[in-house]
Amino acid sequence: DFAPAASSSVTRRINMKVAAVLVAACASASAFVVPDFRPRVVASRSAAVLKSEATGTTEPSAVGIETPVLEGFTKTDSGLQYKDLTVGSGDNPKEGGWVSVHYTGFTSTNGVPQSEFDNSRTRGYPFKFVIGDGRVIKGWEEGIRGMAVGGTRKLIIPAELAYGNVTAAGGKIPADSEIQFECELMDVGREGTGTVEILAENAKISFANTFENKFFTAFFTIWLVSFLAPRGFFEANGIHF
Repeated sequence: DFAPAASSSVTRRINMKVAAVLVAACASASAFVVPDFRPRVVASRSAAVLKSEATGTTEPSAVGIETPVLEGFTKTDSGLQYKDLTVGSGDNPKEGGWVSVHYTGFTSTNGVPQSEFDNSRTRGYPFKFVIGDGRVIKGWEEGIRGMAVGGTRKLIIPAELAYGNVTAAGGKIPADSEIQFECELMDVGREGTGTVEILAENAKISFANTFENKFFTAFFTIWLVSFLAPRGFFEANGIHF
């Protein structure tokens, strides 16, 4: 009597492992095989303002600091130039807190925009990053720090505050290039909590994305029922493991 029971138990464990493999496979293939699966994106997804967009190790150049101040712009000691198009009336960014920004990025020559290389509105979601964590280029963080929620600002960023002497954004930004952005500060988070809050938001979005996939949800439900339901439930309904 013991042997058949042990055999059934082993078989059931194997079946559950197979179900788990199928669940993982469906999750991996979801974006390709399910036409109506449109995943939301994580809050801190790649954007052209990230240092990681550089195709190599950035090194400073000495261009922007010597550039004359453009008409209507304010120039900081670092060489960044900015102009407020709309002065915001909301909260200011806080150290260690997240900020949410919509922006359009252009290559630039002496303050004149050239070609667009990135646009958060085209992607459909703002970019979030944490003030002071060093993930974005220096000129962008400096320019965003001085804004208030609801404000829009144009930034002219010299190469030494952007990507230095390497290309970036998949080659759309040449080496030693001035770049410019039109930015709108959408919202800000609490001081010192940005990293944790973005991680939590990313986890929540990823979880929601997973269960928007009908195939994954179906297989996960089957697996969960087979794992939790007592063996007698299946046998009573003519299902044998």
